[in-house]
Amino acid sequence: MLRKLLIITLLLSTKNAWAQNNYESYYKATSYPKALAKDEDKTDYRNLGAVLPAFRVVTLPQRATNKKSQLPDIPSREITNKDVQNDANLFLFLFNPTCGHCEDMTKLLEEHIGLFKKSKILMVAAQHMGEYLVAFQNGLKVNQYPQMMIGIDSSHLVDRTFMYMALPQINIYNKDRILIKRFSGETRLDSLQKYIE
Repeated sequence: MLRKLLIITLLLSTKNAWAQNNYESYYKATSYPKALAKDEDKTDYRNLGAVLPAFRVVTLPQRATNKKSQLPDIPSREITNKDVQNDANLFLFLFNPTCGHCEDMTKLLEEHIGLFKKSKILMVAAQHMGEYLVAFQNGLKVNQYPQMMIGIDSSHLVDRTFMYMALPQINIYNKDRILIKRFSGETRLDSLQKYIE
């Protein structure tokens, strides 16, 4: 029995090693991201018709895993309102990296990423979730799709827009970045499809 368990463990670890595609996320708890300043903005951004607030989301740095090709490490970067501007809807995906429903929803979006030709998906976790985001991203392909961006809130975006009902929460903003629809909890793809461009 112990031998079978050892073989299964080795096979799973080998699969995970091969699944890493030249880069892996890592997290430096001592320097990333900076602590949030107190939020003084009293505007209610949660209601339908509300404008998307100014935000700053920080991506995890990516460490090159294939040193033979001398690939450089990719530092963390900031995603702001400017980075999500286009003439299509924006899907703001608020999630917790330790949430199974959030992982299932992410996999569903990845499986149907071809539908999101113009629409962008911004996945945002709360600031204190950086160390868990590393594990969340393992095995997912979020960083491989230009339509998807994922990172840690660095500007009270979660506090301003999350309804504290169920995870994940998907806020849909039109091309003018006005909130037109919100989904909480597990959401079927056919419910999202009429908003995908």
